[in-house]
Amino acid sequence: MTTIDLPDGSASLLTVVQTVLSGEVPAVALIGGLAVNHWAREPMATAAVDLVIAAERVEEAVQALRAAGVPIALATDCN
Repeated sequence: MTTIDLPDGSASLLTVVQTVLSGEVPAVALIGGLAVNHWAREPMATAAVDLVIAAERVEEAVQALRAAGVPIALATDCN
């Protein structure tokens, strides 16, 4: 598993979501609170963007997010 820590701020979260939904991040799926909101009757707030990225595509995903201006502070392999 890889964890990417972002600085606090909704602008970073919004940029992540926009970049993922645009198709610029390879082999990725939104999960967690944002995914649940797709099916919820009433929207729920979340302070995180949870993603699943294919292990062999993590570096590409990090590069795509950085290219979109997401200020990734740390990418750590947690295996």
